[in-house]
Amino acid sequence: MTGAPRSRLIAPFALCAITGMLFAASVYQRAPWFGATANDMTGALTCGVALVAKQWQQEGAWKQRFTVYWEPDSIEYPTLDTRKPYISYPTGSIIPIYLLGKLWPGGPSPTLVMAYNLANHFLIALTLALLAWIALRRMGLDPVPACTLSISPILLYLYLPSPFYEHQMGYFADQAVILPYALLVLLEVIRHPGLSPRQERLLAAAQAVVIFWGIFTDWLFPFVVLTLYLIRLFRGQLGPFPKAFLKRSIVFWMPAALAL
Repeated sequence: MTGAPRSRLIAPFALCAITGMLFAASVYQRAPWFGATANDMTGALTCGVALVAKQWQQEGAWKQRFTVYWEPDSIEYPTLDTRKPYISYPTGSIIPIYLLGKLWPGGPSPTLVMAYNLANHFLIALTLALLAWIALRRMGLDPVPACTLSISPILLYLYLPSPFYEHQMGYFADQAVILPYALLVLLEVIRHPGLSPRQERLLAAAQAVVIFWGIFTDWLFPFVVLTLYLIRLFRGQLGPFPKAFLKRSIVFWMPAALAL
């Protein structure tokens, strides 16, 4: 194997390792505050997510139809009809906490929410690094310089004040939607005319899952999906009108419609 192909294979693994080391350092720096919720809106959101996931676990998520109720079952609120649902946001950000809470000792808790939020932080930073690496390679940079420059988004997303704080101390839809957003962009960047039909189908299936996930998480995502649809439209990727165009449009929007 020549040096260039070897470096092309090594670079993504190197980015994974670099992201992991920088992320571990950031977790160490934030360790004194891990598990202690802040006395502000971020702390309220983290505790609120844990509260709702705990209610789903105790009362039955299907019984509550995965709806957010801030008031727990009590003498004051004996039925769901007496508890006011919070419908301003979708509930996709709480579902991972509910599912992980089945395995977490003691069930859903602010500590579990913080741990999941930190995992999102790592995955988003890694996704941004891979996006940068692919873009730089397509601009003609050699693998090693492209890999070196791709460290920048890792550092920025891990250590800028807002994500550094929010991805531990505060978690709700605003933080949860960033990962599917970044993944959707990465999957779209990976798509190119040289892919085989099987690879196209796999990417399309992955994007469908991410679109469903994103729509179910935050109302920002319909605008993201609409932007992606317009890109496909302007590139002529939806096929000739009307038959192919309508078929591909329906397939594209089906995950979003299902989530809604």
